[in-house]
Amino acid sequence: MWGQTNQGIHNGIRNGGLLHSAHWGADWNASTVLEAEQWVHAAWVYDGVADEATIYLNGQIDGGPQAQRAANGGGSFIFGGRNNGEIPYNGYVDDVTIWREVLPDAAILALADGASPIGATQEDEDGDGLPDSWEEKYGVDDPEGDPDGDGLTNVEEYELRTKPDKADSDEDGLSDKAEIEIHKTNPLNPDADKDGLLDGEEIAAGTKPDDRDTDGDGISDFNEIQDGTDPLVVTAISFDTNLVSYWSMDGTFDDVQGEYHGIEEGGPIEFQTGKFGDAAYLNGTQSIEISGDENVFDFTGESFSVSAWYTAEVIDKSWQCLVAKGEGNGWRVHRRGGDNPPEMTFTGGNGDVDRHNVAMTVGGDPETWHHVAGVTDASTSEQILYLDGEEVARKSGATLQDRGQPMRIGDNPDAANRNWQGKVDDVAIWGRALAPFEVADIWNGGDGKSIEEMLGLAIPFEFTNIIYNAAEDGFRLEWNSKPNKTYALYFSETLEEFDADIDDSITSQGETTVYPGEDEWLPNPLEGAPKLFFRIEENQ
Repeated sequence: MWGQTNQGIHNGIRNGGLLHSAHWGADWNASTVLEAEQWVHAAWVYDGVADEATIYLNGQIDGGPQAQRAANGGGSFIFGGRNNGEIPYNGYVDDVTIWREVLPDAAILALADGASPIGATQEDEDGDGLPDSWEEKYGVDDPEGDPDGDGLTNVEEYELRTKPDKADSDEDGLSDKAEIEIHKTNPLNPDADKDGLLDGEEIAAGTKPDDRDTDGDGISDFNEIQDGTDPLVVTAISFDTNLVSYWSMDGTFDDVQGEYHGIEEGGPIEFQTGKFGDAAYLNGTQSIEISGDENVFDFTGESFSVSAWYTAEVIDKSWQCLVAKGEGNGWRVHRRGGDNPPEMTFTGGNGDVDRHNVAMTVGGDPETWHHVAGVTDASTSEQILYLDGEEVARKSGATLQDRGQPMRIGDNPDAANRNWQGKVDDVAIWGRALAPFEVADIWNGGDGKSIEEMLGLAIPFEFTNIIYNAAEDGFRLEWNSKPNKTYALYFSETLEEFDADIDDSITSQGETTVYPGEDEWLPNPLEGAPKLFFRIEENQ
């Protein structure tokens, strides 16, 4: 929106709708994502004495004060573009004004309230502490008066930036004085936690105006009230709610939850011992492309979560990628640039989360498994990174955008050759924001719980039937098994030592295996023994 002929100032909108301030290289964003087709009042203020910048949205500070060096460009000032007119602004603008001074907060608020930019100064001819323009706007003159009867004097209203002619300036159901003195809320912000409930509605319901999820159950107060549940009592939410896809990596790249199956890229991918059962081993040149409608995994403007277990055998590429949908404001879980020591980061709609100084474990014998979860919460416009069950970083202003390439496990579809080298296991995607306790449950103190177990789908590895044929003095055994596996069968008389094996290469017959065949019997390996125990093991 604002620029110069040669670099320098370029203030406007970036990163999916955030007000942005920049002096060519000294860039930063405010915190609120703007809505399309909505009029707003924006003000960019730079204090050259303090070298500080502040961004205002609708009269309120939305970013800063932030340290920022002086503008370093040259040439003419430009409105509607930057750097000689590039990246032109697209939208409506009105009442554009520039001052050679730092306007105080009250003046900016008056402008946002519709005051004319002409005369928006702090002149106070009668010296009563109320600027002439403010007195004229609200039709007041007595600094000790209280025309709206809210218990605040005019001079107090001016200093607080509330309206002297409206007892409830932000129309949230609470008087300005009650917000300040009783509830300790902002009389100029009707919904402090942005959960859809006005602060007055929160007070009436007994919920916290500054906490969108008072009971911490992962469901916002607004949604609980709307759905008829109690926002003060933890509401159980099914773990599989909005689960889109789940790849267990147990000998297959198939999607256990849906139909978005994985396709090997870069040659045959080996299955090795995983955190749970098998895991895909990626050698640094391979990845898994997810088939089906790629748009399903964009979650444009919505909430989403990704969960995965991994080992890092070698980290030797900048932005080395574990799982991703794409660049820009698509989502991805990857190494932060070329940082050393390397650390895992997450982009969920507004660039990488801030540095958290938790270094990745690379290599090692025995190998070290870690869990990572990335969450974008559209209701708060935040992206959150969890490592090993704990939140390590979050960032505001997150809005996911559409990307055109299929999702990949082990590489970035928009920036190829950032392949992961190590194992990947139990990858899952939800179309909602996982609650912190759900992420902690997956980590389970480091022992971990597979998504399969969390969903209650895990089939216990056990014998389901043992038949003894007295006439043949033989046995037939049946157990729950997994496809593409082999098993070893042992026996013992004491239940303490199973050194004697009957067969160490029994091929799985699918989800159930019978040994020996249906018309065969296993001869009694301890003829005449009073008791006999069998043990089945899955070969690794």
